[in-house]
Amino acid sequence: MLKSIIAILAAISLPACAQERQPAVALEVLSIPGRLLEGNPAGDPPARRVAIFSPKESKSAIPLVLYLPGWGGSSEDSILRGTGDWLAAAVGRLAAAGHPVRIAAVDARSRYGGSQYLDSSALGNYATWLAQEVMPAIEARHSLPPDTKWIVAGHSSGGFGALRLGMKSRDSIGAIVALSPDSDLENSREVRCAHPASGDRHRHRHIAALTRTLLNVFVSRQIDLGLGTGPLLSESRTRLPRGTRREHGDAN
Repeated sequence: MLKSIIAILAAISLPACAQERQPAVALEVLSIPGRLLEGNPAGDPPARRVAIFSPKESKSAIPLVLYLPGWGGSSEDSILRGTGDWLAAAVGRLAAAGHPVRIAAVDARSRYGGSQYLDSSALGNYATWLAQEVMPAIEARHSLPPDTKWIVAGHSSGGFGALRLGMKSRDSIGAIVALSPDSDLENSREVRCAHPASGDRHRHRHIAALTRTLLNVFVSRQIDLGLGTGPLLSESRTRLPRGTRREHGDAN
């Protein structure tokens, strides 16, 4: 038991580059026709792509995580970065900690930057599209383990979308991970640091936050709000090293 705890702490605290023998991660790009987004009021293209990151060594059914990026972000960012993307690093860490998962990032952008993952008369039915088109398409290629439901996770606007989608889709979603969700902007704004390597620091904070909360889902399952979705985990702030100058930006 002690060895397992030490392994988990190591997985969530060390930078990805510092971990030895981290499992290789594969990227799969899945095209979604977007039937449920056809004719959307904003005139945005209905066809989108999903970026699916999986441990290469895992051949059996493993848990599926639907990841909803923050405002303006999408699966296209992850596809562009390939296996160097921070979601790939999160998959590697979780696999190294003994909890392999597949993380599927989606593209729900609109001409205005985002959709909030809602069914909207102004933008289109993005919540329905996720639940009835995207998730079934992914599950048709990668089945869930028996008696296992989806995990939906998101950051900023994606955290808000994860909360909404998880509570509306209780039959298919078993846990929600909301990282700095838009539900309380004043108290959940992302802390950014003014540093030449701030982009790298920002990336590692995201990796640590997602792996830490997903490990809580798998290991402790101690937070259950009785919403019919199992654990609901939210992490709003990240502690920065002493002496780091802070700048408050939006939560994206």
